[in-house]
Amino acid sequence: MKIVNKNNKYLLKLWIPSLIIIIVAFISLANNTNQNPTVLITVLFVIGLVIYMRFKAKNKINQSLKKESPESLIKTLNGSIKLSMGDIKAFMTAYHSALSYLLYGQFQQALAEMNKINWEEQEPLFQSFNLNIQSLNHYLNTKDYQEGLRLARKAKASASVSSVYPGQQKSAQTYQAYVDVGLILTNQASEEQIKNVQQVFNKLPVIPKLIIAWGLAVYYKNHNQMDKASEMINFCQQSAPYCRPLHETDVKIMNG
Repeated sequence: MKIVNKNNKYLLKLWIPSLIIIIVAFISLANNTNQNPTVLITVLFVIGLVIYMRFKAKNKINQSLKKESPESLIKTLNGSIKLSMGDIKAFMTAYHSALSYLLYGQFQQALAEMNKINWEEQEPLFQSFNLNIQSLNHYLNTKDYQEGLRLARKAKASASVSSVYPGQQKSAQTYQAYVDVGLILTNQASEEQIKNVQQVFNKLPVIPKLIIAWGLAVYYKNHNQMDKASEMINFCQQSAPYCRPLHETDVKIMNG
């Protein structure tokens, strides 16, 4: 609960200026819509533009994942950062760069990116970035699945915020999915947890989907469900043909 409260307070400080702008804009819109329909048209145009930009960004990520090296993905992910606050931008840049390097199997570069930041001095919300990268490094690189699971759980706890904040649901689903992958790799996942991972697979952006697909492929192979395994393997190979760690599914899941 302490972490949640700390994260909530931090996010509230960031959101107060935006909330004020939104409230003022809403009041202005309510007062002027009947008198001037141009205001409503402008608002609808802006909403449409935002939707288009999000769709375009999604396509750019999909295209970048098909490149032979991680540089295009790094550029795309870091190009999506809209916050101008120096520290936050630095945290997100390090995280996006490290995540890209991990997916392409360049593990030392990934860890080097994260080492540029003293994460222990940051808010729990940002500490979760480092914990997440360390966890994925254990899943994809060191094969210390127990430690990866421990860090995934810690990352999820560190990222906890109130459900009122935009993006909270997707974030929580992603962190939980990474925990579930760790449960798969340590042979602790229940049938219900596997079912939940399967359901959330279609709800998340492509990068967490790739991690989930890899984990499910490992699970299906270990349970001799080869048709399902092939489906997940094909998704990884077609969506990210040069992300070699996601193609390595001959993993013997260990006992927890």
